[in-house]
Amino acid sequence: MHKSSENLNDRSNHDHDLSTLLLVFLPVICLFSSILFDTPLHAQSKTDPGAVVDELQSTLIEVMKEGPELLYSGRYERLEPIINNTHQIPYIARLTVSKYWKEMSDDDKDLFQSTFSKMVVSNYASRFQKYKGEYFKFVSEDFMKRGMVILVFDLYWANGIDSIRFNYILRQFDGKWKIVNIIVKGVSDLALKRAEFTSVIENEGLEKLLERITNNTDEIRLKHKEQGT
Repeated sequence: MHKSSENLNDRSNHDHDLSTLLLVFLPVICLFSSILFDTPLHAQSKTDPGAVVDELQSTLIEVMKEGPELLYSGRYERLEPIINNTHQIPYIARLTVSKYWKEMSDDDKDLFQSTFSKMVVSNYASRFQKYKGEYFKFVSEDFMKRGMVILVFDLYWANGIDSIRFNYILRQFDGKWKIVNIIVKGVSDLALKRAEFTSVIENEGLEKLLERITNNTDEIRLKHKEQGT
């Protein structure tokens, strides 16, 4: 149980290295616009999964370039609507608590979704602060079971040599593609959160999980306020 608390607190103290910050759902996640990197032609269509992720990442790169001027609050405000538009937050939130979702009241479900959403946006705003010339290159796109799609990209550092692979999982909700998971170097962000969150609920209850997530989000905000970032 103590280990789960440390996991939440440690995230707020990570540095801004992209190989670490992009593991957060943050989810969690980079595909720059087609002007900055190679993308399939279909990504230009607003109904395609590639365009959904592109919408998110085009905003992220803009925020990174303006990060020092926007500060945390400005980045949060800019990113919040984009993240909620490109990620299926209610669906992801439900999966992170697994079987315990059915045991929650409607009010608890609403509260958890809201708390989870703030955590995701906060992590994005905290970690995407400065642009250092990184870029992404399209690798492949494949259809998966249950109507899902996986988009694979390699993230290259400015030197054009070092890279890391990202797998973006999307599915349709009411006819619109949304991000539901990100796998980086074979590690699933959704799986990490589910393991951590269900452990806290099982041992200490939902109220304690909500408290820890809220405290972590508040700590991130206060840290940036004190640092003037």
